[in-house]
Amino acid sequence: TWFSSWLWPLTTLGWTGMHSDNDDLRAFYPTSTLVTGPDIIFFWVARMIMAGLYFKGDVPFRDVYFTSIIRDMKGRKLSKSLGNSPDPLKVIDTYGTDALRFTIIYIAPLGQDVLFGEEKCELGRNFATKLWNASRLVFMLRERFFASGDEFEKRYRAFAPDDQSFSFAEERVVMQRYHTMLDRYHSAFGQFRVNDIVKNVYDFFWGDYCDWYLEALKIKLSGDQEGEAAQNAVCLAVYLLEGILKVLHPVMPFITDEIWHHISSCSVDESIAVSPMPAVDERWLKTDTTLDALPQQVIAEVRSLRSLFTVPPGTTAPLTIKPATERAHEVLLANSAIISAMTRCDVGIAMDCQRPRHAAGSLVEGNELFIQLEGLISFEKERDRLLKEIERVSSYVASLEKKLSNRSFVDNAPADVVDKEREKKCEAERNLVKFKDNLQVLSE
Repeated sequence: TWFSSWLWPLTTLGWTGMHSDNDDLRAFYPTSTLVTGPDIIFFWVARMIMAGLYFKGDVPFRDVYFTSIIRDMKGRKLSKSLGNSPDPLKVIDTYGTDALRFTIIYIAPLGQDVLFGEEKCELGRNFATKLWNASRLVFMLRERFFASGDEFEKRYRAFAPDDQSFSFAEERVVMQRYHTMLDRYHSAFGQFRVNDIVKNVYDFFWGDYCDWYLEALKIKLSGDQEGEAAQNAVCLAVYLLEGILKVLHPVMPFITDEIWHHISSCSVDESIAVSPMPAVDERWLKTDTTLDALPQQVIAEVRSLRSLFTVPPGTTAPLTIKPATERAHEVLLANSAIISAMTRCDVGIAMDCQRPRHAAGSLVEGNELFIQLEGLISFEKERDRLLKEIERVSSYVASLEKKLSNRSFVDNAPADVVDKEREKKCEAERNLVKFKDNLQVLSE
């Protein structure tokens, strides 16, 4: 098998012997990249290189990408004799083709094998569902703010996203992060970091586009908002969605092509596969959106405070914000409705406010946040809970310190494993400080 296979780069192009040559060989030999498994490096890859050098005087490919080896949850290689290989057709029937493709790539870090169980495909299925639902929301907004498909088509074709077309701060933030994602995406593709490709898109789509931009957009457009600003906002939502579909298409070809056909009028013969890939706009990479992103940071921190103090999700809490600067004051005031809606808080913003008694506090870019807890939670129960958490996390930190002080572990374990343990320790120590601070608040 391997003796004949080492001639594969040559014989597939019509090579017949030592001095054989033809148009295909001149055009396609050497090729650019070979994709294969690391378990056959010496069986096949090395032999093809030797044959190419001997018969043609050149290597048959410039780059070799070694895929991860898929193993079962016990770390065993999938094998017919072991009977531990899932039927891919059944997995596809249960979770979907795109979900399977996305999951395998997402869980396969460069240079490492994959422990695969069918239930892991829930990750890909949930992502595909999120993509579908986000698209439906965007198309509903399109139908609401445009009288017809032709009106949208005309506006969208002429739409050029830049600072001049934006009326909302969150639009500048999402554009800056979109181009940052594209920059990382193209860089990862060039370096064969396929796992990083999908993680970059996943984080931007779920965290920035859905959980922040679309949620903020729904609030902004929930009233009597209409006219050019609203239509531009919808066009931007569609523009970003189209870009997300294009960068996801190599991994999730079916759902992305289906949704893409609903963006604008195109024939069934057209495909997203041959449409241009989004390019990075360097100007957006240099754009400072620190202040524009402040409302999002405040929302994330308030949600964290509510969670830390177990404030019931359905309860409206009094939130006081003390801005650090006049400019921050303006930005927070302009976005107070979004902050209120996305945190379920009654928001008060003032430069000269004081910290209320029994208030959970935090700091975001120098801006002080206070949630008044009186009447929202049982102080006695919360104190008991925090004492238990402090005891639990203290024990966890001690166990990590013991592990990291073991020279045998630090010297012999892979560097990334040691780094992860150090990250766990730092995160646990940060949580411990938070719990102690929270206990102090309840004891005031």
